[in-house]
Amino acid sequence: MAVGRWLTAALAAVMGLMDVFGDEQIRNLNDAWLRGGKREVQMALADNETADPIGSNKVYGVGRTQIGSIERLMIDNLSGKVAYAVLSFGGFLGIGDDHYPLPWQSLDYDRSLGGYLTNISESQLTGAPKYRSDTDWDWNDPGRTRGVNDYYGVPFV
Repeated sequence: MAVGRWLTAALAAVMGLMDVFGDEQIRNLNDAWLRGGKREVQMALADNETADPIGSNKVYGVGRTQIGSIERLMIDNLSGKVAYAVLSFGGFLGIGDDHYPLPWQSLDYDRSLGGYLTNISESQLTGAPKYRSDTDWDWNDPGRTRGVNDYYGVPFV
């Protein structure tokens, strides 16, 4: 058991987790490693995720099915508040993904899912405002951002 604890501590140090997790969480990772290796450790890490901060890789739509991940946040330069979350969806392994700006107000954190919940379905994304690369979208165009908010039924602020 001491070797397993040492191995888990070494793994956590390599992964930069020693500063993030306490002794009990390291023990949980150790137990996960002994149970099933890498997959169990990944699940244990996800279980240790708290509401603050949380990962952005899980966005769930209608039916609580995962529809994508947040690639980046767009922050209003005057207020400092998040204005849009850019959802990455489609493609394969990040190649060929489309990017869908979502008004921040359209996302809610759901503790039971461990991710963001929105009332958007995959089929709604087919007609939603999107872009392929950063050069295809002008964030300074109020017509674009107003169009995003209108599409999702969120007031333009």
